[in-house]
Amino acid sequence: MFEEPKKTEAPAELAQLESEAKRVDQAAPAAGEASAAPKPAEAAQLALDEAETKEWSQCPAIMGRILGRWMPELKDDYSEKNCMEWGRAMLPIARKYNWTLQKLVALLGPWVGLAIATEPFVVGTAVAVHTRIQAAREAEAKRLEAKKDGAPPAGQ
Repeated sequence: MFEEPKKTEAPAELAQLESEAKRVDQAAPAAGEASAAPKPAEAAQLALDEAETKEWSQCPAIMGRILGRWMPELKDDYSEKNCMEWGRAMLPIARKYNWTLQKLVALLGPWVGLAIATEPFVVGTAVAVHTRIQAAREAEAKRLEAKKDGAPPAGQ
């Protein structure tokens, strides 16, 4: 009643497809390997991004070193990690406007140099003014305390 199907070349085609699939599977990296070994172009771009990020991170790092002399409590805020994060955020903006750190230094270099040369005068002056204000406040507090106690002011 039923005829037996004719034998075709299907098993040969399947064997060929299976062989091709095995070849492709062996050539393809396993899951997770692709991210572990980036292509040469991607690796080169990642290295360039990291180098430019490091370069831009020098802007806040320099500011941190200068400000850290006045306010040591800022040291952790200007950590290498935070400066690198800032550099990473700056990179797309710098690329959009075709900025480089060298261009920025060339443009602002003389002004930054002047600011750095001025810094010792400003710090010295600020410390001296702060010391005098603090001394005047302490002297006034002592004078008011002595007046409240009924003792004659110091020096009289």
